[in-house]
Amino acid sequence: MKTKCVLMFLTAPIVVLSAALGQDTIAVSLNKAVLPDTGQLTGITNIFFARADSLHSRYPSGWKNVEVANLLSNDEFVPINVIRFTDHSDSMQYVVDTNGDSKFDNEPTLRFRRLPHISIADAPVKITRKSNSESWNVTYQVILADRYSYARIAEYRVGDVALGQDHYSFLLRASTRNSPYFSLSGETQCFIDRNRDGRFANNWRMTTGGEVDASEEISLLEPFIVAGQKWESVSVDSAGSTLLLKRSSKNEALSVGFRAPALQFVDLNGLRHNLDEARGKILLLTFWSTSCPFSEMIRANLDSMIHQQDSSAFSAVALSREDDVNEIKSFLGNHPYAGTVGIPDSSGWQKYNRRTITPLFYLIDRNGVIALVGSGASVAQVLPSMIKKLL
Repeated sequence: MKTKCVLMFLTAPIVVLSAALGQDTIAVSLNKAVLPDTGQLTGITNIFFARADSLHSRYPSGWKNVEVANLLSNDEFVPINVIRFTDHSDSMQYVVDTNGDSKFDNEPTLRFRRLPHISIADAPVKITRKSNSESWNVTYQVILADRYSYARIAEYRVGDVALGQDHYSFLLRASTRNSPYFSLSGETQCFIDRNRDGRFANNWRMTTGGEVDASEEISLLEPFIVAGQKWESVSVDSAGSTLLLKRSSKNEALSVGFRAPALQFVDLNGLRHNLDEARGKILLLTFWSTSCPFSEMIRANLDSMIHQQDSSAFSAVALSREDDVNEIKSFLGNHPYAGTVGIPDSSGWQKYNRRTITPLFYLIDRNGVIALVGSGASVAQVLPSMIKKLL
């Protein structure tokens, strides 16, 4: 399984209030919104062009220097490709196969909006599931910048629901362009505007005033706490029109405010450990990879921070994506890490890091309750403040 290394603020549009189905169940009505063209472009990934095969793609004979790239590549769906070519005036043009039939000669060329440093074109696409021919429309975008080509799913869903005495906005979006649907899985990201400031915080960060600003992302596979109430997801349809929630009675989950589930791992000397060994201490649990540049980017600062902690009150465990002990030891020889480094059991990585993101952090308090869940190098900036708060 490929590991993802990671480094959003979105303004909430006007939304429609949701309906209460019963005392313990709520339906969140979701509405389509479009990602902004300005600021940090959320969700973009590279697309890579290669020489097109005319036997598998139909396009006019007058097109020159024809190259093709995947826009949607997922075994569950009919593939969607984009072609670029030079026309009779030697201008570069782009065309998307909007219905997956590999016939580009009946498709319009993309029309790009030229912005500072980038050009963006919308590409409405019909998505078709292979298993049952279920289909729906999704808006993609092709983005050109600095001689590179990118793409993303340009739409997301927002809805508003009353929880307790206040209303809270929800945002759902695909985690990658190869997941053009909504589901209760790691392929759909969900955010809750917990502080009701009209924005959805993608990550943990320090404010200009020196305060910790918490991430507002939740996992749809885990229960979560809002306004002092525990909730969990029941269902969401593929097109993302309704998210169904119910009250939760769970006490253990991979969410802030819940007790951390059991986890076992083997250290580099072959000794077995579990998270309960850290009970009574603050525990920093990190998932990392020797091949992840963002893990390496923050390693030295983490190493220094861990050295500064009181070992009687703080413990650090780093679990590697690699399972070759010699490979890990060789890496650590030149890239030291002060915490206990280990390899989780067969279910550990799947349980704690389904999306295989590195670096991924869990900060767990003295009672085994999760105080922070976050991914990316920027999370490391808030760890000293969060640890100090918990001590």
